[in-house]
Amino acid sequence: MSVDDRLDPDLIRANLKTKRIGRSVLVYERTASTNDVAGQCARGADSDGLVVFAEEQ
Repeated sequence: MSVDDRLDPDLIRANLKTKRIGRSVLVYERTASTNDVAGQCARGADSDGLVVFAEEQ
């Protein structure tokens, strides 16, 4: 995958019309589970509306 093909969190946020969902975006090159990452983040503060993407899972 070329660098130009990778997900860009800033570009994702810039194109959303939502007020809450997706205001915080995490992009991983690889993870076993985006749900596990989101669950871990949910235990912390300020995770409301978080969206987690992975290039490969």
